[in-house]
Amino acid sequence: MRKSIPITSRNCCQHEKERVVSEIRFCEFVASTPEQRSSCYRHVAKNSGSRAKDCMLH
Repeated sequence: MRKSIPITSRNCCQHEKERVVSEIRFCEFVASTPEQRSSCYRHVAKNSGSRAKDCMLH
């Protein structure tokens, strides 16, 4: 892994971190069962991973 990450990638990753925290909080708020919460978490993780990958590529 590179030691220096471009500022645009760092900003993008920071924004993504804030977004995923917000989405996880949303999951905790709306889920009424552990299964719903788990499903929501998986959905958030999958989407966040794709966005984070895009951040690192640009």
